[in-house]
Amino acid sequence: MDIPLPADALDRPAAETARRIALAHLGAARSAYDRLDDEDAPEALHDLRVALRRLRSCDRTFRDELEDSISNKRRRRLRSLTKATGAGRDAQVHIEWIEGELPSLTRRQRIGATWMFERLRASKQENDARMHARLADRFEKLAEWLQEALSSWQLTVRLDEPIAPPHAARVLGARLADLTERLDTRLSRVHDAVDQTCAHEARIAAKHLRYALEPIIDIVPDAVPLVEQLRALQDTLGDLHDAHLLAGLVADAMEEAAREAAQRLATLVRDGSSLAGVRSAGSGSHDPRSGLLELARRLHERTESLFTTFTGEWLGDAARPFLERVRDLAGRLEQRHAAGMEIERKFLLTEMPEGPLGDPATTVQDIDQGYLPGGHVTERVRAISADGVTRWFRTVKGGNGLVRLELEDQIDRNLFDALWPLTSGRRVHKRRYLVREGDTEWTIDEFLDRPLALAEVELANPDDAAKPPAWLAPHVDREVTGDPAYDNARLAR
Repeated sequence: MDIPLPADALDRPAAETARRIALAHLGAARSAYDRLDDEDAPEALHDLRVALRRLRSCDRTFRDELEDSISNKRRRRLRSLTKATGAGRDAQVHIEWIEGELPSLTRRQRIGATWMFERLRASKQENDARMHARLADRFEKLAEWLQEALSSWQLTVRLDEPIAPPHAARVLGARLADLTERLDTRLSRVHDAVDQTCAHEARIAAKHLRYALEPIIDIVPDAVPLVEQLRALQDTLGDLHDAHLLAGLVADAMEEAAREAAQRLATLVRDGSSLAGVRSAGSGSHDPRSGLLELARRLHERTESLFTTFTGEWLGDAARPFLERVRDLAGRLEQRHAAGMEIERKFLLTEMPEGPLGDPATTVQDIDQGYLPGGHVTERVRAISADGVTRWFRTVKGGNGLVRLELEDQIDRNLFDALWPLTSGRRVHKRRYLVREGDTEWTIDEFLDRPLALAEVELANPDDAAKPPAWLAPHVDREVTGDPAYDNARLAR
């Protein structure tokens, strides 16, 4: 399912991104619900069931962020509605499997398969009627309430606290790490095809991990092959689970058929029928047991085949490469630098370095930066010119030291021209060099309106080391991170 998330969704507050994902799933559920009675939309029930499950999965992934929008009472109702769509789905899957097997059965075996088919169809009709009644009674009201509750949220930012509200990448990364460990644990518990409980738990763990990854596949390309592998795992274990469930139903049907046959024989004997008549009734043309036995045999073969596939692809060391890739992605998301979270170290330089500053790969920018009047919040506007192109920005900052809140938007020239006069007496003019050093980018600022040079480096984590590279180290006087004397807003005054 495509989730219409903005490109910077992972860099936005987790509470906002969580609601965008939840609303997308809710919209899919409402669309499927509206098509339930449409004979030309047989997939509507499946779509509704999947949308509801994805909505619940989103709630689990972002439980803290959605706590004030989805109460426990609403969660219970959502779980109840999701469960109501399950029985009809299981019966439909079983019906489709038997339909696929019918052409290859003998005439006598088809008697039992058809008998089982009719039982499943009657069960599905009963479950569908019960499901429609429950949905009609509860779905629309719950959907309207969730739509209203998820459409807004409140954010409180305390500027005397250095850490901004958690962004979506960090929250999702931590959740992915947890889900990966759960999948690893549950895969390790599966030892044979008979133990369906452990296999089912592994399937649920794979589904939850997949649902957590799917919303970001358009933003994080690395997630695409992971989702595809999880879908394949989920399909294999899902088919295994369906075969196990249907085998149980066939076994129950065989017992019922045996009882019915015994009752018929007992009736014939009691009524004094001939021996030939009793024998004929015992092997009657309408006895379903031969077909049921063949279905049971084929389901056993299917179970063994599916478990062999699962064993080769996921058990033991087979799953290690996949699990490590997910862990790596989770770690990168947790450490992702987010707009709204600025983590940097700043160094005072004795003089401007040379080395890579003249390299063609180095980006050079001329910056005019001014600060608007204000107290606790620092608001600036700036014009950045590079390669003959000028762009204008408006930025709000809060906090001090290593970790600060920073929110920035690009603006047009007209707004910049309207705000720039308000910065009179609070401006700096500098030339900036952006130098790539491995995976790190160093910023060297040469102030053109005073004898001053500073170096900065942005970090993914406050605990990361910031060792100046060899070309810069000889020119470093000292670290001035958190020193208000070297804050640009102070320098501007």
